[in-house]
Amino acid sequence: MVAVPNTENRIRIGVAAGRSVGGAVERNRAKRRLRACLSIFLPAIPKEWDLIFLARKPIQEADFDQIQDAVGNVLKRARLLQDADVTVHD
Repeated sequence: MVAVPNTENRIRIGVAAGRSVGGAVERNRAKRRLRACLSIFLPAIPKEWDLIFLARKPIQEADFDQIQDAVGNVLKRARLLQDADVTVHD
C-alpha cells in the first residue's frame, strides 16, 4: 500500500495488479477481491488520504478472510483506521 495525504475532503483509492499476479482474468479477480475487502474498512479510514493498493501473487491462493486480515493489518500499521469497531480476523 502507498498512502499520501491529500487536501480534499474525500478518500481516493486505487487498486492495481501487475503481470506477476497472472493473466488478465487473474489480475481482474485479484483487484475485485481486494476492492471487496477494502469496502469493509472504508467507513473507518480518514477522508484526507489517497491510497494505492498493489495486489501480489499470493492473493491468488488466499481466501477472503486472509485478504481482509492483510488489508486490516496494513491499514493498522499505517495508522489509518479511526474506528475501533472494525474487526480484523485473527
